[in-house]
Amino acid sequence: MMKSVKILKNLKNKRALVRVDFNFTLRNGLPLDSFRLKASLPTLKLLAQKKAKVILISHLGKPEKEGEKKKLSFKNLISWLARQDKILKSLQFIENPFSERAISQIHQAKSGSFFLLENIRFWPEEKQNNFAFSKKLSKLGDIYVNEAFSVCHRKHSSIVGLPKFLPSYAGIRLQEEITTLRNVLEKPKHPFVLISGGAKISTKIELLRGFKRIADFIFIGGGIANTFLFNKGINVGSSFKEEISLDSSLLKQKNIIIPFDVVILQKDKVRNIKVKDVNSLKGDFKILDIGKESVDFIVEAIKKAKMIIWNGPLGYFEKKPFDKGTKKIIQALLQTKSKVILGGGETIVCFNQVRDNLVKNLVKANPNIFISTGGGAMLEFLSGKRLCGVKALENSR
Repeated sequence: MMKSVKILKNLKNKRALVRVDFNFTLRNGLPLDSFRLKASLPTLKLLAQKKAKVILISHLGKPEKEGEKKKLSFKNLISWLARQDKILKSLQFIENPFSERAISQIHQAKSGSFFLLENIRFWPEEKQNNFAFSKKLSKLGDIYVNEAFSVCHRKHSSIVGLPKFLPSYAGIRLQEEITTLRNVLEKPKHPFVLISGGAKISTKIELLRGFKRIADFIFIGGGIANTFLFNKGINVGSSFKEEISLDSSLLKQKNIIIPFDVVILQKDKVRNIKVKDVNSLKGDFKILDIGKESVDFIVEAIKKAKMIIWNGPLGYFEKKPFDKGTKKIIQALLQTKSKVILGGGETIVCFNQVRDNLVKNLVKANPNIFISTGGGAMLEFLSGKRLCGVKALENSR
């Protein structure tokens, strides 16, 4: 069983290594959304109150790609992070956590100080879950706290390696995530609706297989709907799809619903067309959103549901007018009184954009919405898999 960070007593001058997820989506070098940072604040504030020196560990993007490393340094974000909450106003950056200078900097700091290590993926040993690297990293702390549910499915040094060397604890938000998602599996409320969108079905097949027996209704949208349509022998033109074969248990499952109609772009013209008529189209086209009839169907299902899970935009949300389907679904989720759980990077960004606009227009949002910090981790947990990061906490000394 995981030990909670809440059980810790006075931590004066103790060094707390805290794995957070500051893997922000960047635009012009700055984060689009501070949701994951805000989700970690209760744990960070608790540690500060207990007089710990807090050393934050996170990754950002994929620095292993050529030309990416410089712009993915946390040095670029220190000023932005320091403005997000008063406890971070004196946040200090540590470029090389293994240097004598860094060790001295932490040692001399006052209780309640905050540090952020350089992007942990600058060291290849992180993704390799290198034993020696984990041991060396552990020397920076007296305790370890995992407050990054979103990467608990990653077998990396800062997730599964550190708990081998330090007394380890679950952060407040991480525990909340586990409890909320476990209740979905153990105590689902019916009617239960799953809405699954996004680009790749390969990451969601196990989820669909598991929930076809739990959910009353599963609606498929986005790029994964194109893969379903393609497997059913329907022409999808040059729309995004995955070249994989779906088994008949998914294709013929009655409670898995693919779009009845779609929005296409053909020769610079946007059209709403029924799926049964798509094969009659001449020339190339792209499916970029679900159609009006499909949207209306989902909205009605949401109104009747007692529990709803949503992961992944239902169209090319970033570009108008192909954001309409996703926006209308978000509006319905905000207005229902039922329990809603959503997660995934793109899902969170588009949800927050629509929600913030509606709140400005005096629309009261559903208070029963739980936004998971995880995308892949949420999908794996709901697929019935035991997350390696959670297992590491449970087995920690």
